[in-house]
Amino acid sequence: MIPCSGIWEPIDVPKPSLIMLLLGKAEKPEPPFSIMGAMNYLHGGSPAPTTSAFIIDDSVDMDTTWRLLWRDDRYTNGSIPEEEKHYRFAQPEAKKSADPIMSVSDEITWTESGTAAPKTGRWLVESDITASIELKAGELLPLHQGRTVRWVLAE
Repeated sequence: MIPCSGIWEPIDVPKPSLIMLLLGKAEKPEPPFSIMGAMNYLHGGSPAPTTSAFIIDDSVDMDTTWRLLWRDDRYTNGSIPEEEKHYRFAQPEAKKSADPIMSVSDEITWTESGTAAPKTGRWLVESDITASIELKAGELLPLHQGRTVRWVLAE
């Protein structure tokens, strides 16, 4: 488990022998260490990731030792640093339902799914020449294959 949030780097640390571990005489590794990958921002309390080596069509997960480079205490107890208090984050805007689009002219009559058919007749899906329905004036034009489409009156 990662003990604290911050910038960590994976390093190659010599593994102590099993005998030294059993005797409790394992020495603390001393730098310099070989770097095994890219630095990462890791969150305290999360599981420490392993590194992987990719060889042609296979990959090998390796035991990874992470060294703390910079401890991030900026958000302790849910606090927000003074320099970030003015930050505003974009929120998705709720979709506004636009008025349905429709055109009735002497040449072509068309409208979109969800609108009332302005005329009785056979309606064709503009993007699918195999789809058509018969509707009376005032009936709603349906979705086609689960999506809004443009319907054209066949005259």
